[in-house]
Amino acid sequence: GLAVDTIIYDMVLEAAMRAQNFNSKMLHISGSWKWLLDEFSDYYGLSDAYRKLRYLCYIMNVATPTKDCLELTYELLLPVIKARDDRTLTRQERSILLDCEDRINVLLAIVFENYKSLDEHSITGLSELFGPISDCAAPALAPAVQIFSVLHDILSNEAQSILRSYLQAAAAKRCRRHMIETDEFMSSNNDNLLTDDMTISAAYLKMKTLCINISLEIQADIKIHDQNILPSSIDLPNIAASLYSTELCKRLKGFLSASPPSRPLQHVAELLIATANFERDLDSWQVRPVHGGVLSRELFHDYIMVWIEDTRLHLLDYCKAEKLSYPAASTTSPFVEQIYEQIRESINEYGVVINRWPQYLMSLESAIADVEREVMKALEKQYMETLMPLRDGIPKILEKHVQRLTRRQSVAPYVVPNQVYKLASYHVVCSVGRSLMTS
Repeated sequence: GLAVDTIIYDMVLEAAMRAQNFNSKMLHISGSWKWLLDEFSDYYGLSDAYRKLRYLCYIMNVATPTKDCLELTYELLLPVIKARDDRTLTRQERSILLDCEDRINVLLAIVFENYKSLDEHSITGLSELFGPISDCAAPALAPAVQIFSVLHDILSNEAQSILRSYLQAAAAKRCRRHMIETDEFMSSNNDNLLTDDMTISAAYLKMKTLCINISLEIQADIKIHDQNILPSSIDLPNIAASLYSTELCKRLKGFLSASPPSRPLQHVAELLIATANFERDLDSWQVRPVHGGVLSRELFHDYIMVWIEDTRLHLLDYCKAEKLSYPAASTTSPFVEQIYEQIRESINEYGVVINRWPQYLMSLESAIADVEREVMKALEKQYMETLMPLRDGIPKILEKHVQRLTRRQSVAPYVVPNQVYKLASYHVVCSVGRSLMTS
């Protein structure tokens, strides 16, 4: 009977597999054993669907996410699915098919959830090392998509949702591996870890590297997507980037909260640039913005405002009268040179911020204006006794020279006396200083 024939066929199939050392890297039956199986099934009238299903069951026992395994699975599965749709399968064959489908779906989940970590030369089909980011689709990805399309209606929302969930899980795994390097900076004991400048600088460098690596992951997804292997309804870059961006934003917020930047120092500026470049790259790659994703200005806004206020308070403190040295009347106060050198250095520190977000220039200008008003107050206080007798006489001297110029008939160049130039400059400075203090 048919039941006995199938049992005997299964025994012959197992013998063929043992004889040919059937394993995950040697899945094909060839030669005399293949001829024997063909002759046996033809003689006893076993259906082609049963032969393929039974063979598929044994493959699933040793299946790996490799191109050869998946291509053979697709080759065996396709005619069986067509027979199912034509309702020509027996009850036994339908039962075997259901079991195979469950195991094939597990295999497909492994492929899609590790599509960047597939390795044809590995025993398991997966790379054991977290190596360089590959921007070329793994050979196993194409047959996996073919099998998925056979088992699911790829145009249905349900099938698309399943595939998206697989790809998001893959992105989550990759993201997790990248973030392991920065876990130590997120612990509750972080206060004990980041105590010296070198450690803090190294931490910021690792966060910068994290931003760059996540950007490279998305760039690789774009290149894989452009190979047109996945269904057109699956937008791999946006699916992956939505997870990468939200997870990176959470990590950056946590890191900046645990190790807040006190000033726009070199390592802070590098992280700020890397974060802004990440956001810029997403926009240039036409990746849709996602709620909770990286917005570099929002991440650093509160810190920038604190930096500007700290700069203002530091410079104002420097302008206090008790810190001024009183030089001789004939010399220039070193205070002026020192304070403006500090202002220049402070402005240079904010170059990275202003170049990317010019709107912070208004806040910085307001802070510098407060400092300049304080400078004028300090100078007037320091030179009050020297300048008071001159204040009333300067306008008269200037008016005298202006009248002399207006009465000249010659067109020859007129050289303003150095004394008049200095007086005019001082008059302008005093006028500006008073207007600044008034405003």
